[in-house]
Amino acid sequence: MGVELFKLDANYWGTLKGSRYQHGATGVEAYRLGMAAINEGAGDALVLGCNAPMWPSLGLVDAMRVSDDVERNIHRFEQIAKETFYRSWQHQRLWLIDPDCATFTSLPNQGTDRQAYEFHRDVLLASGGLLLSGDPLPELTPFCTRDVNALSRKAKADQ
Repeated sequence: MGVELFKLDANYWGTLKGSRYQHGATGVEAYRLGMAAINEGAGDALVLGCNAPMWPSLGLVDAMRVSDDVERNIHRFEQIAKETFYRSWQHQRLWLIDPDCATFTSLPNQGTDRQAYEFHRDVLLASGGLLLSGDPLPELTPFCTRDVNALSRKAKADQ
């Protein structure tokens, strides 16, 4: 089908208590069986685990979200930076890290100043992890376009 990336969100639900098709399987066993099936179906596509149990995901995801979800404010950008750098040792050792998406434009209900967006950009550059855009493409400003292109060039150079 040409799909190159599967972003699987809230995977941890697979490990919680509940009824299992395979009677007696623990949550982690059921999760790993399910992820193995997803990998088989995904073929060569990249599998990104988000809100996934980290240790049970070893060997089953190509990339892992290592921070909380992004919001367009300096406090969340700072939180994402801390979480990303605390887990940066995992990058290219366990999987590619995903510090959540790049956001450089404000939304009607969520926004901040340019300095905060520059901080967010610098964190993403320094992390060396995945780069996914979280901005509405028709609303990209010259600042956003320039920075997304710079991040994209850096990611390609790091490969």
